[in-house]
Amino acid sequence: MRTYLINYFAYDTKNHKFDASVARMDATEIMGQMGISHYDMQTKFSVKNKILNSALKFATDCPQYFKISSKLKESNVIFQYPILTFTFPVLYKLLRERKNKIYFLVHDLDGIRYDFNTDRLKSEVRNLNMADGVIVHTPQMKELLCRNGLTTKVVVLGVFDYLAESVPPPAADNLIEIKNTVAFAGNLNKSVFLQKLDKSEITNDIKIDLYGGKPSWTLTNPHIHYIQRFSPKNVSAIKAGWGLVWDGEEIGTCSGSLGNYLRYISPHKLSLYLAAGIPVIVWNESAQASFVAKENVGITVSSIQDAFKVINDLDATDYLLKAKNAQRIGSKLKQGDYLKKAIETVLE
Repeated sequence: MRTYLINYFAYDTKNHKFDASVARMDATEIMGQMGISHYDMQTKFSVKNKILNSALKFATDCPQYFKISSKLKESNVIFQYPILTFTFPVLYKLLRERKNKIYFLVHDLDGIRYDFNTDRLKSEVRNLNMADGVIVHTPQMKELLCRNGLTTKVVVLGVFDYLAESVPPPAADNLIEIKNTVAFAGNLNKSVFLQKLDKSEITNDIKIDLYGGKPSWTLTNPHIHYIQRFSPKNVSAIKAGWGLVWDGEEIGTCSGSLGNYLRYISPHKLSLYLAAGIPVIVWNESAQASFVAKENVGITVSSIQDAFKVINDLDATDYLLKAKNAQRIGSKLKQGDYLKKAIETVLE
């Protein structure tokens, strides 16, 4: 039985490229390595009038649906979820009429991403139950979905792969020199907790480097430094002993809807740090705390200040073991091992 991937990406007509996340593009490439062909559908319309926009989407989407579905019969068809168009039921019906099986690779769950809403989550579960099987981030995400009515086959991914350049891992001596340097990479303006960290007292031994677009607010803490934005594939640009995985508005815990989301997901940021070959710092109530502890690729803490204390107290031998394990897992991520295994399992 042949397997295909169908992507639905918004198309940037100005720069002539698909507007897709690194995780979705990596998944597409990994499936290509498995011999899975993919079709990329695109929308070029975005107008302020909702009725006109809907009409344009149908006019754009449906011809693509008929063209693609005519080529697929009695095949496995994988989609990356959420599927970024409300017209998807049309394609779903066409594929089912031709006796295709449907599978979803879950990237985000909007029902819990911004605000935990049970009704919205149950609606999302109904969408997932349309598939013959789904791949979810973590055991915690699987348990949450099943508790809210998911009945289709579920496979746990564990951690997102991260395709990046193949470079030698940082040498032990170099890592020891930066053992007390913590990196945070991402959207610095959206990471509200950083502003509170900037105003907090940080032990003299700790240095924090920020990577991403330059923050709109002024850094005042001498221990925190803005470094640069870097290409997502250039993971060796991170020169630090640790990678911080944190979200929300507080430094004493991961708070709010974004903090709660960490209880269920495998953040792409965690994969970035591991692909760079550096240990991670994660919230001890996050879904990935058990993965980090099991693989010994970092530390789990209740607060960022606790992380600083652990880092200061950690001896060189223990730290280098965590770094070695991070490099081992990072090597697997850069080869797409986790997604390959999950796809093979869900298609069984």
